[in-house]
Amino acid sequence: MKAAMFGVAIALAAMAVADQRPNFVIVLVDDMGWTDVGAFGSTYYETPNIDALAKGGMKFTQGYATSAVCSPTRASLMTGKSPWKTGVTDWIRGLDGAIWTEEQVRNEPGWNGGANRRLLTPRNPRWVEHSEITIAELLKGAGYATGFVGKWHLGPKGWWPEDQGFDFNAGGNAFGQPPHYFDPYPAKHQPITFPNLDPRRGGEYLTDREADEAAGFLRRNKGNPFLLVLSHYAVHSPIQAKQDLIDKYEAKPNDSKQNFPPYAAMVESVDDAMGTLVSTLKEIGEYENTLIVFTSDNGGAVHFRATDNSPLKKGKGFAYEGGIREPYIFHWPGQIASGTTSEQPIITTDIFPTLSLIHI
Repeated sequence: MKAAMFGVAIALAAMAVADQRPNFVIVLVDDMGWTDVGAFGSTYYETPNIDALAKGGMKFTQGYATSAVCSPTRASLMTGKSPWKTGVTDWIRGLDGAIWTEEQVRNEPGWNGGANRRLLTPRNPRWVEHSEITIAELLKGAGYATGFVGKWHLGPKGWWPEDQGFDFNAGGNAFGQPPHYFDPYPAKHQPITFPNLDPRRGGEYLTDREADEAAGFLRRNKGNPFLLVLSHYAVHSPIQAKQDLIDKYEAKPNDSKQNFPPYAAMVESVDDAMGTLVSTLKEIGEYENTLIVFTSDNGGAVHFRATDNSPLKKGKGFAYEGGIREPYIFHWPGQIASGTTSEQPIITTDIFPTLSLIHI
């Protein structure tokens, strides 16, 4: 484990000995580039809540995802293992909205990139095996309440968050992206509108809904140790945002290469969700006793108009720096020094062992 991460882990172990078990909140954004927040250099996107998190904690400037696409990184986050060890080395395809049996999935050949490619990826399983121990299973065994909100993308029904150690699941299923960002989340090609997230208010923005579901989980578990994974579908395509925020960025002067108002509006909604999380933790009296980890699953999407990862090369889907370097923030009042920055390289697989030391 890297030195800076080991320091956080030692603090966890010390609190465990004192029987003051901390809470854990992991915020995973989908497709957020390394400079897509103000604290990491953006002059266009407005992220005051995430910036405040960085100011009050430790910012890692050399943070990496284990993959340039989503599913392998998500499997690494859940298991603490590299993609080659879980077998999930590419994003999981072909299951959105479908109900598959285990026999059907195991008889599928997997995905190898297509015969027309010069270099093929390994056969990719359709899920994270039940035999893997997830961070939720580990902490649940230690008496933690476990909640998951947002994008899962680690298998079909039967391999969803509730089958991998989470007590509560809002929106986690086989989807790699939402059918739509506005309630009732319409989708012509899918027989199920949105598994595990029933429509409730027409026009409600998905990121706001995720924040509200996360806040509800926190309130219900006040006074008990908890793990919450808020895994935003944003800022993944389809690029859809609230019109008032789009209008705001269209009117904003900008000389940055990051210059797409709908994407900027999506980033701001993610920041608003962080504000909801922090205010709820303070409301229930758990802010001081909660370690918040903020990061992304892969680099910003540059293969269509979304963001810009300059000066890093490429982005999502490419194993260059732009595809794997991520914003990383660790925030824990009184345990992690405010306003600190580390250049120590860290990666997704470091999160599991850091949190799991609470179990010793």
